[in-house]
Amino acid sequence: MEAVGDEIATHRFQIITKAVLYRQMHCDDSVAEQIGRSAVADWNSAKNISLAIYDRLLVLFDAANLNAVRTDLLFDTVAPFLDSAPVDSINEEQDEPQLGWPYWIAIHRECISRLRLTLGDPGRVYIHRREVRRGIPFRVA
Repeated sequence: MEAVGDEIATHRFQIITKAVLYRQMHCDDSVAEQIGRSAVADWNSAKNISLAIYDRLLVLFDAANLNAVRTDLLFDTVAPFLDSAPVDSINEEQDEPQLGWPYWIAIHRECISRLRLTLGDPGRVYIHRREVRRGIPFRVA
């Protein structure tokens, strides 16, 4: 019974991570909302879109549970894209960055595509295999 439960959990886990990836790569409004929420969060005093994307990537790729080498790899992978992007921001009165959401969503997706090559699919912070196995409700993204 334990082996069957583990096999089911593994399959469900893979399906859920694919759903997270799909949402990040195809749902523009959702991605813009996620990045915008990070950009205007209280802790993000700069309100910088690049920093908000970096924050989202840390969350999506579960940086809290990566070892130092993999966290450095995440940073080294996305830094060239985020550092070369112009400074852009939003605030409570302006919910559209000057460069527009399509520009920033493209940057976000390019970073995800590059990170997938070394870190795998995003979504692990929201999904723990044991929770999938027990059928506990969870937040996908």
